[in-house]
Amino acid sequence: MMMRVRTMTRDVDKMKIFDSTWKTAAAWIVILTIFLIMCAKKEKGGEILAVVGDRKITADEFMRRAEFTVRPAYCRQNSGTDKTIILNSLIAEKLAAFESGEDNALARNPSFKAYIRGRKEQMMRNVLFGRIAADKIRPDTSELNTRYRMAGREYHVAYCTIGGDLVRFAEEQETISGAGLFDAVYRKAGGLGPPPERTVSWESEENPAVHRALFSEVLVRDQVIGPVQVDEEQFLMLKVLGWVDRPAVTDSGVRQRNDDVVEAWEREKAEAVWDNYVYDLMKNKRLDFDPDMFGKMAALFRPMVMRPRPNALPFMNQNKLPEMQQAVIDSVRREMNKQEFEGGPFFTFDGKTWTVADFLEIYASHPLVFRKSKFSESEFPEQFKFAVADLMRDQIINREAYAKGIDRLPSVQAYEHMWQDALMAKYQQYMYLQSRNTAMPSANASPADIERILDDYLNPYTDSLFVQYSDRIRINMPVFESIRLTRIDMVALNRNVPYPETVPSFPMLTNKSRLNFGTRVE
Repeated sequence: MMMRVRTMTRDVDKMKIFDSTWKTAAAWIVILTIFLIMCAKKEKGGEILAVVGDRKITADEFMRRAEFTVRPAYCRQNSGTDKTIILNSLIAEKLAAFESGEDNALARNPSFKAYIRGRKEQMMRNVLFGRIAADKIRPDTSELNTRYRMAGREYHVAYCTIGGDLVRFAEEQETISGAGLFDAVYRKAGGLGPPPERTVSWESEENPAVHRALFSEVLVRDQVIGPVQVDEEQFLMLKVLGWVDRPAVTDSGVRQRNDDVVEAWEREKAEAVWDNYVYDLMKNKRLDFDPDMFGKMAALFRPMVMRPRPNALPFMNQNKLPEMQQAVIDSVRREMNKQEFEGGPFFTFDGKTWTVADFLEIYASHPLVFRKSKFSESEFPEQFKFAVADLMRDQIINREAYAKGIDRLPSVQAYEHMWQDALMAKYQQYMYLQSRNTAMPSANASPADIERILDDYLNPYTDSLFVQYSDRIRINMPVFESIRLTRIDMVALNRNVPYPETVPSFPMLTNKSRLNFGTRVE
């Protein structure tokens, strides 16, 4: 069963996909990690805020840990007291991780090791994207000015959705223009009565391809846009019915709109550069499934994927994700042992045969990511195939990142340590409270219950750690005092990646609001 990528047959047994699907798939990463371009360009937040043993906490990590997840009630504001509690909590997390040791049950757990490796490799792909895309972006004043003028426009459009079978028909209607072309395609698609209409503004949450088609250049009334590909086999035709221009009037509004336009333009250009880069990596590679084994594996994975909504699992509880991922693997392996096919060939990729066991080894650190958030049971084989293809694509990107030494970059190592230390600290917290016959405070626990556990158990414990490790802690006070927080509750999630959460959950280890330990660097 040959898989090469973009257009595919309806015959699942053949599993035919042609080269450009690798190119289409590449863009999935881009939308989710564009913030790395901004970080790479601005290079803010790299200042060292605190040193705890051999670990460093940067101002950027402090901000992300405080702003990209929901803080507990006792430090949710933006006062100096809240900032101090946050810093103490992050330092306490490092100390609890130290206390857990390097040879505890969690550290030895293969599932945990695979999870941390997967986190690191996702960050490596992000950094590689930043390098490849950011270095190629050059501002185009004329294009940006055009887009700025369009950013205040709100279009009223008619639209119709068509399948791939009608794309050629639409492209062949060269003699028809404007409204006539749209009407011809709409009728050919079976449309009866007036076509559906809607209003689309620059700020609307739209498919990126649709947004680019509407707001990249000046359009005229009755102009037809499309076919625009919005899904694997779905295209959109649009007809401009009219518009309203809403110019920015205040200085702050003008600045904000300009920033938004520049960011969107950089994102689009980065997508194109990354798209081509990954396409070049994948264009000569083939993925051939073993028909019999594919059917068996699809049958095993279908109930595990279709019961929870695809991609929903990682959002449930990040601290349980390694266990849930391992549970899927264990379930598959139990069934494989019954049927005795763990060593059987699953697919051939780039000339190498991958057994089911080989696949599960990389799957342990890279959960499958499905391109569609919702799909029917009958679509599962196709979507499962795409998810496996995207996993193998990421293995090639990982190989490139390792070859470029990205795994050795301080930013990648700091990211790996952040996740490793956060989960090690959580483990140590659990073990400590268990030794005191007390349960861990859950995210849904009441503020009163959390405060009680902190006052009775965790504050005394972390205070002892602050004293024990005081000579190994240094705090950069000028950097600390320069940090400004917001009071907005937010959880930052990347979508369509193996690990959606951008930071670990906030460590509920202390509500101590004094810095009376360590060495202050003025």
